[in-house]
Amino acid sequence: EHLTAEGFLDKVAEKGQWAVKYITDRLSGNPAFVKVAGSGLILGIHLSTAAAPIVQAALKNKVLLVNAGPQVIRLVPALNITQEDWQAGVEKVCSLIEETAAN
Repeated sequence: EHLTAEGFLDKVAEKGQWAVKYITDRLSGNPAFVKVAGSGLILGIHLSTAAAPIVQAALKNKVLLVNAGPQVIRLVPALNITQEDWQAGVEKVCSLIEETAAN
């Protein structure tokens, strides 16, 4: 798929909207979670705790994340990521946030 292919950017937007809803619904009661913000697939998960331990734990689990400040995790997948891979990655990030908040 190419950036200019019909419907490609609509799919990107849909994947981003799915992720914002999923993350918000799953983590809304978690004390470490503040909010998720962004556009398309470039999302920032704002935390009340340090992001670095989650980023490090993700790397050990073969999920590449980056900090976007001391308390923000940035998700920046390839635009052509499959829904299945995107869902698995988002679910793993949520699990890591939940595990870190529990400790």
